[in-house]
Amino acid sequence: MSDDDNPNTIRSAIWREEAEADNPFAARAAYCRGYDVYGEMLGRARWAEMLYLLFMPEPPTPAQTELLESLALALANPGLRDPSVHAAMCGGVC
Repeated sequence: MSDDDNPNTIRSAIWREEAEADNPFAARAAYCRGYDVYGEMLGRARWAEMLYLLFMPEPPTPAQTELLESLALALANPGLRDPSVHAAMCGGVC
């Protein structure tokens, strides 16, 4: 029985994998919204572009990509002066 015939197979328009012939747990190919992750995207796409594709059906524009990259940096660990980080550090020490 192939995956196409198996009623328990989960299908998604977002992500699709093809298994290795000798190992069903290893992916031979992976596709995100139809784009070949290993062939087309690896080494060419930015992290924000991949993240955007997981939520939206079309790739982001260059302006959207730049905005997402900036947002990712802004939301990263704010450092020791941020009240939430300071509180977590003080709680860990006590």
